[in-house]
Amino acid sequence: MEFNELLNHLILDYQDSFPLDSRPFKVIADNLKVSENEVLEGYQYLKNKGILSRLGPIFTTHKLGFSFLAAVKCPYDRIDSVANIISSFKEVNHNYLRENELNIWFVCTGESREGLDLVVSQMEEKIQLKVYQFPMKRAFKIDLKARQKIQWEDL
Repeated sequence: MEFNELLNHLILDYQDSFPLDSRPFKVIADNLKVSENEVLEGYQYLKNKGILSRLGPIFTTHKLGFSFLAAVKCPYDRIDSVANIISSFKEVNHNYLRENELNIWFVCTGESREGLDLVVSQMEEKIQLKVYQFPMKRAFKIDLKARQKIQWEDL
């Protein structure tokens, strides 16, 4: 199988049906009739190119504990240091910069609302900025799956 064809299969075919097996890459390899090493190289290539940021499950966090979207209004000269402090908390899944008055956004996930309240107060103390919390009121399920083959020559 051509490498680009393999990459498309890895992206399109295993977005929501990744094998739950002690050797999932071997299962994929057997399904695609390639070697396990080719599958591993394909996923490594996708990660190295920034096409995949991670390979793992997505949990419905509000069913396992508590989570919320949060934002901070941060002076531009402190963006990097504040983002690094925010990222140092194990309850923070990721953070990103937006061009807005509230410019650093992140998701907090924990076992309970009370536990995250403590995390937010510790965070505010360290960054000396207010953390605005936006708990989910209602989920709107969207499907973020890739739907068509990628033209690799264009990347």
